[in-house]
Amino acid sequence: MADTMRSNGKIYVVVAVIMILFVGFSIYTISVDKKISKLEKEVFKEKVNS
Repeated sequence: MADTMRSNGKIYVVVAVIMILFVGFSIYTISVDKKISKLEKEVFKEKVNS
């Protein structure tokens, strides 16, 4: 199956799609991590000030 896909050039499409998904999930994970860190800092400041 891999030989057939490689000979038709479709393996590169599959690799490209997997890479795009990986990069997208990585960016999303980093974005969520930054937002959570910001919220944690705000909650910690509120606890200290109370």
